[in-house]
Amino acid sequence: RGLRKPPDRIPENRGTRHSISDPIYDEIFQRYAGCAGVDWRILKAVASIESGLNPTVVNCYGFVGLFQVGPRFCDVGAEYCTTEALQDPQINTYAAATGQLRNGARTLRNLCPNLTDVHRYTMLLYFGHNSGNGALQGVIRGRNGVGGVGCDATDEQYRQAGADFWENYSRERGTTPPPNAAGRMDVASRVADSAVRLGVTNPTAAGSCGARPPLPTSGASGS
Repeated sequence: RGLRKPPDRIPENRGTRHSISDPIYDEIFQRYAGCAGVDWRILKAVASIESGLNPTVVNCYGFVGLFQVGPRFCDVGAEYCTTEALQDPQINTYAAATGQLRNGARTLRNLCPNLTDVHRYTMLLYFGHNSGNGALQGVIRGRNGVGGVGCDATDEQYRQAGADFWENYSRERGTTPPPNAAGRMDVASRVADSAVRLGVTNPTAAGSCGARPPLPTSGASGS
């Protein structure tokens, strides 16, 4: 576990997008940010870039909802990991915050315990959400002697490390790199910029993890 399917998230034109200034899902992000141990506005920044804060969007790879959670990467119970259930804003946020985002936060806590720069932290956290925890670890500490730029690299160094990781990973397996492998850190940088604009000053935050949300009734997903 840890490497994800290509995240070229070009959503289908369905559902309703919301501006990042819209507080429509702020309470949900606040409720579940403690599951990952990050400032709730980082969750908002991620969801804004992933889905345009559109909870019903499904992309061409089958990734669903606010955080573009893939049903086969969802670990919160089979009944919660269907496309229908993941279109519920609470379930999608809970699945993301207790899944790849929490995994990424743990990796950063272990490998980069002194990392407090909001832009750099958020950029790496999103890359882990987008590409998997194995890719995040590869960018920071390398893989099979290749790559590994540590916790204090520049955006450009992280961009190159991300592209190198996928190039080497694919070469090992005799496959082609996933779509947009070279551009994933560019997307991560946009997420980080959004977090900064939202006013995040300390990326990590203590807090409780909200209870698992109830399954939605048919047709009760968010708008």
